[in-house]
Amino acid sequence: MRRNWKRIFALVLVLGMMFALAACGEKSTVPEEVGTYEFKDMTYEGEVYTMEDLGLDTPYTMVLREDGTGYIDMDGESAVTWGDGKLTDETGDVYDYVYKDDVFTMTQGEEMGMTFQKTTGEDSSK
Repeated sequence: MRRNWKRIFALVLVLGMMFALAACGEKSTVPEEVGTYEFKDMTYEGEVYTMEDLGLDTPYTMVLREDGTGYIDMDGESAVTWGDGKLTDETGDVYDYVYKDDVFTMTQGEEMGMTFQKTTGEDSSK
């Protein structure tokens, strides 16, 4: 009888550990915007300008991290925070954004907007 209790107790411990590990192994949901982007085009007062139109040789990039931070690299990194359809740069300018089909479009009013194309998933540089 005592031997059976030990087996039952061991089984209960094993089951408890399995459930605990299963709960720890849950994947967190990463916002789909997280990743690295490359500048695609800019709209200003209804006109669309590509990198070539602007005379840019080096692609501008944007990195958005899971924690809601990131940067835009346009001749030097500028820190940003983002989430809930808003992106704020380090000067305090706020842009509305829409993310769809790996394209991140940010606008400021109706006159100016910029579009970035996603190039990779989660950013590895932290």
